[in-house]
Formats: sequence, C-alpha cells, structure tokens
Amino acid sequence: MLQALLWLRDNANGRAAVIAVDSIYAANQAEGWWRKNKNADLIEQVQRLLEQVRQSSDVRFVHVRGHIGEEGNERADRLVQWGKTEGPFSRLR
Repeated sequence: MLQALLWLRDNANGRAAVIAVDSIYAANQAEGWWRKNKNADLIEQVQRLLEQVRQSSDVRFVHVRGHIGEEGNERADRLVQWGKTEGPFSRLR
C-alpha cells in the first residue's frame, strides 16, 4: 500500500486511482477508521501519504479476496516474501 501511494504521489497527475487490497484491516488502518494496535509508525506514514495524494487525486481502496489465484494478488504476496529480511524467502540476509 505504501509503495502504491508513493507511485501515485509521483505519477498520478490528478487522475483517480483504485488500490486493490486483500486486507480490510490494512485499508481501515490507512483510512484512520480503526485504532492502531501495531506498526503505528508505518500506519501513520501511510495515512500522511494517503492524505498528500488525495490533495490532487481521488484514491479508493477495493477489497479483493486473497489466495484465490488472482495473479496480481499472488504476485504481490510473492513480492512481500521477497522483501522480507527474515525467513525462508528472504532476499536480505
């Protein structure tokens, strides 16, 4: 979500955008609708960036079911694993 917002900040040029998310929790955290329990710094960064992007572009979140064979969602899950700093799929050791 953060990466999508960074891209929109630099490239949207006032165009509307939809960010597909497989986590209703994450979308509600980004919108500020749910209380922060963990990752407060990250959530606050996403909220600030979302506010900044929305100054020039309409941004909406749409929930998609995860792990159902949707290639875009499956690729996002693989990239998350690739970016981890720990675990069996870590690229950073």
